[in-house]
Amino acid sequence: MTDLATIRELIERTIELSRCHAIWWELVNRTNFDRYEQLIQNHEDYFAATTHTLFQSIAVISYQLFERRSDTKSIPSVIDAMRDSHPDLMNTLSAKIGSAKPLLGKLFALRNKVYAHRSKLKSPEEIFAEIGLTPDEMNTALIFVRGVVSSLAEAAGEISSADLAEEFELRISCSREDTQLVMQALEKHGL
Repeated sequence: MTDLATIRELIERTIELSRCHAIWWELVNRTNFDRYEQLIQNHEDYFAATTHTLFQSIAVISYQLFERRSDTKSIPSVIDAMRDSHPDLMNTLSAKIGSAKPLLGKLFALRNKVYAHRSKLKSPEEIFAEIGLTPDEMNTALIFVRGVVSSLAEAAGEISSADLAEEFELRISCSREDTQLVMQALEKHGL
């Protein structure tokens, strides 16, 4: 059985992953970009750095959550620790993770070839083009992560899947709203 502190850490990392994605999406989606295009251009260094850092965080946190090394706190290590007490669920989650590897692998490849290490063979732009990760795929991957972490948290007796899903949605909503408030304040004050 895994300790609850590890489950709580996975929950917190998943919340952070969700926040990063929500803020990133508010800054780059076409509707908001079109609305705030002049503002974004006026503060190009800030917005470019922010969106890049958020995307980098998404790739790194995703990788952390699925790290296979035995000395890390990760989804695979929790599955291994809970296998004896919940064998059917852990086998199901392992199979789902296996099925999601092509999608998750895109995020991991970005982490490995662009953010944690820099490929000598290709530029970051070439790697992004080759991997072809779409916003819809990112969203699908993050929904998947939240589902796996929710299942583990519920099996460990930490929180119900429904309550955790509610918590994730609240944090996502607050992140989106706060991003909109910041953009509106900048716009309102002509900054």
